Amino acid sequence: MLVRAKVSFAGPVSMAVGEVRDVPEDVAAPLLHCNYLETVKEKKPRGKGVENNDPSGDPGG
Repeated sequence: MLVRAKVSFAGPVSMAVGEVRDVPEDVAAPLLHCNYLETVKEKKPRGKGVENNDPSGDPGG
C-alpha cells in the first residue's frame, strides 16, 4: 500500500514527514488509524504525444 507520512515516527517501519513508501497493509493499518499516514493514489503514466525515437538526434527526421 502506497502511503505518505504525516508525521515522523519510528517502529516496525520508520518514516519522516512527507516520505512516500510502499508499506504492507498490516503495518500501515494502525498508522492510518492514528493519522500518522495517509494513502497515496498511484499515478498511472500518461502519454505526452509522439516520442522521437530517432537515435541520430535529428529532429527533422
